[in-house]
Amino acid sequence: AAAAAGGEENVCKSSESVSGMTAVPPATSEKLQEIPDAPGVTLELSVAPPPPPPMSDGPVAGMPPPPPGMFGMKQKQKSRIIKTKYKLPALNWQVVHKKSWSSTIFAAVDPDLYKKLDMAEFEEKFKLKSQPGEEKDSSGVKKFTAQQVRSAKVLDSNSCRSIGILRRKLPFTARELVEQVNCYRVESCDIDLLEQLTKFSPSSTEIQKFERYEKNNTITTLSDEELFVWELYRVPRFKAKLRSVVYMRKFDEIVKFVQPQLQAVYVAGSAITSSPALRKMFELIMAIGNYANSGRRGWTSGFQIASLDTLKTMKTTDGSRSLLNYMAEFIDDRSEYNSIFNELVGLERASQVVLSQMSGELAQLVNGLTLLRAEDKKANDKGSTSREELSMFLENAKQVVPDIERTCKRAHEAFQEAAEYLGEVFKSQTPAEVFGPLSRFLRNLRDAGKENEAAKKSAEVAVKKAALTASKQLATDKHKRMADQLNDLLKKGNQTVAATRQGATSGFMDDMINASKVVAFRAGVSGR
Repeated sequence: AAAAAGGEENVCKSSESVSGMTAVPPATSEKLQEIPDAPGVTLELSVAPPPPPPMSDGPVAGMPPPPPGMFGMKQKQKSRIIKTKYKLPALNWQVVHKKSWSSTIFAAVDPDLYKKLDMAEFEEKFKLKSQPGEEKDSSGVKKFTAQQVRSAKVLDSNSCRSIGILRRKLPFTARELVEQVNCYRVESCDIDLLEQLTKFSPSSTEIQKFERYEKNNTITTLSDEELFVWELYRVPRFKAKLRSVVYMRKFDEIVKFVQPQLQAVYVAGSAITSSPALRKMFELIMAIGNYANSGRRGWTSGFQIASLDTLKTMKTTDGSRSLLNYMAEFIDDRSEYNSIFNELVGLERASQVVLSQMSGELAQLVNGLTLLRAEDKKANDKGSTSREELSMFLENAKQVVPDIERTCKRAHEAFQEAAEYLGEVFKSQTPAEVFGPLSRFLRNLRDAGKENEAAKKSAEVAVKKAALTASKQLATDKHKRMADQLNDLLKKGNQTVAATRQGATSGFMDDMINASKVVAFRAGVSGR
């Protein structure tokens, strides 16, 4: 009985040992159960561990895949996550995906170089303005930690993305912007950013959602961009105030842009209708054109202003001069024609004006003035300083805007009269189409006059050069004739002298011979 009890105890012990083994296959367990009882010997010692699996270069078919790192398989490198003190801006580079870096410049890069650098100073210089984990930002809105993920709940994702970009460009927080807008003075911000900000005003439905979140004390669950918008537009009449600020900032710029251009159109239009020389010039063009075209196109009573560009295409027979050269020569000494250059002024500048754009800018001034008047009426007495700033600007704008309206009306009337005076249809023409051809005509006519002067000077120089060449040739010919005459004289003189000498010698000898024949020669006899 004791042996049987001991055997059962050993069997239980062996079964417990077997259950604790992790690598015993099921077949082995069955054999263990078939072993007869052996007193004093436990099954735990009698069972040998299973042999290890055969080693191979890869996984064996029919077996589950091995864990990473076995059989020579390289484990994928995990990306490093460096915990920084502050939230830093992201460096927007493009990652190069390459299987092998051994042949690239990055093979020699030390990945731990940042440990040798003063990254604390780097973080202080490049940290973002809004840091996660802070309780409140400067606008008084509670901030969320980086672990809290907040998605847009009131505004759409595209609006939130645009507002986020705009926030990063603004040089101040929402509360600072509100303070400046309430004073109607925002000087340290780009005007384009303020204009963009006016486009993100929430709708009435979105405002109701914002108010519901605030009433339920869940406003802090909104995204940073939504909180930024709500911080601005919860201020009474914030959009109207911001639009007033934009108008006040752009007012002087618009006035300086519009007023000179409207004045240029008025001056050019008035000059056309009051120029006697222009009438004479058109009369000359009509005479020449009808004379040249009467045999083919017949007589006409007028031409379009754009036809002035074709005058330079009519050439002389040899092609050296155009009709403009002929006209410039014709009006050269005729003051009733060439005074056109003094009478028509400002045409080129007026031709660059777009009246529709000027009307749009003027409408912007008028609408902004209306907005400013309404805002001035709604401004309360609490902000006396801001009210004074707004009122002073409004008084000046009330005088400037009506003056520009009168200038715009005069410019349109002058342009209409000039277009109709030239035979054009006012409604279908622009300053570029009316003033442009006239401006180019005067410029080409002036250039043709300069060409005539240059040709005249060139002709004079050529005549002088020819005269000088002729005189030199005459002098050369005269000198040659004189030299030839002198040579002839010298030749004749030499011949005469030679003949004289020869003649004198032969006569003396003849006399001597004849004398010897008549008188006997006596040597040594001389007259005493």
